[in-house]
Amino acid sequence: MNYFGVRQLSRKNITILLFVCGGIAVGVTFASYYSIRGVDQEPSTGVFICRQSKDLFIGDIPTGEAVHPLTGHVLAAAVYCPCCQAWQVAPPVSLLYRNPKAIECPKCQVPRTFIGDLPANAIEL
Repeated sequence: MNYFGVRQLSRKNITILLFVCGGIAVGVTFASYYSIRGVDQEPSTGVFICRQSKDLFIGDIPTGEAVHPLTGHVLAAAVYCPCCQAWQVAPPVSLLYRNPKAIECPKCQVPRTFIGDLPANAIEL
């Protein structure tokens, strides 16, 4: 007992108290950061490539398959390589789940992205 009749905290209790307060501080920090920043929204437009003709297309991301307006071929999603500065056919999603390195460019081994410089010669869907 100390002067005020309150029991002194042990080292274990102080450690637990600091851990709980630290967790609350981290939680409040992350909550305020994400409430200000907001959740990243997926882009509504995408780049597509025809496997046969290698033509590039820009359009809204469809719920089904994107189709070449002239030939009727099914278009594939395209990924951008910042090193090659070129749009390439994206690997299938099932392959990306099995092998995360499949997103890397086969030429320069740099990770490709679905976001990049929009091609100037692309056809609007």
